[in-house]
Amino acid sequence: MKKIIVTGCGGISNSWINPLIQRADCRVAALVDNMIERAKAKREEHGLNCNVYTTVAKACENEDAEIVFDITPPEYHFETVTTALKAG
Repeated sequence: MKKIIVTGCGGISNSWINPLIQRADCRVAALVDNMIERAKAKREEHGLNCNVYTTVAKACENEDAEIVFDITPPEYHFETVTTALKAG
């Protein structure tokens, strides 16, 4: 089972979360958004049993995930990906 951290919970995130939650070999380990209420709403919307965070650093630190989906706006990709890579 692959555990995935999803970063960015805006409108486009449904295009990534919907197929992900239909897979038997994956689960959402955490949702990350700089607006915590948006992450909580996304968790509720999809009925997910996962933690929510405001930073990818905290999510990577606290979750045992193998994959990070970066669905943030393009100007945040470098910081998000660099943080995830440094976390291992």
